[in-house]
Amino acid sequence: MTECNDYTIGVKGASDAFAAALWALDYMHWWAAHGCAGVNFHNRRGIPNDTIHFDSARSFGINPKAYGLKAFDLGGRGDVMTSVELSNPGQMNVDCYAVGDATNLFLTIINKTHGSAAGTNVVVTIQPEHFAVTTGEYMMLESVPPSDPLAKEATLGGSRIAGDTDWHGQWTPLGVAKSSACNITVPSSSAAIVHLCSTSHD
Repeated sequence: MTECNDYTIGVKGASDAFAAALWALDYMHWWAAHGCAGVNFHNRRGIPNDTIHFDSARSFGINPKAYGLKAFDLGGRGDVMTSVELSNPGQMNVDCYAVGDATNLFLTIINKTHGSAAGTNVVVTIQPEHFAVTTGEYMMLESVPPSDPLAKEATLGGSRIAGDTDWHGQWTPLGVAKSSACNITVPSSSAAIVHLCSTSHD
């Protein structure tokens, strides 16, 4: 799919804010789950919905939307799984996507709740079937400051993405029970990329 973005010329305070990172991540996973082979976030330099822009010093800067693209790259490795069952009795504004293969399972959990009244951390229990988990790890996509969809800065795996340095995001170990179940807390206005493996890996 080409010529797509959140708005033709972008909206300041939205297209260049952390909300756009969550939207882009959700958008790409949704279309992948519906058979789309790729998404082109068409834009031109210098508008709010661009992923790369020039900052005040005329150096390359990274809009939060770019973090959504990187998070999709990390959590979109494998085939889309359509047999995922979700239970959300509290009707929280949360989306979850599963991608994987015979030995790796990636889950992307997006908590879209926000605001002082609606902003809620979500505790997610993951219980894979027919997949014996041996190790687990996760990476958080968060705004700076945390849980702020209007923020202009973000981190992925605890590290910022910059135009002049390498990205140093890190996976965090995730405890897994003998039953292959694991729990993770996803703060409001954030996302978690969970990687579960059925064999030991480096």
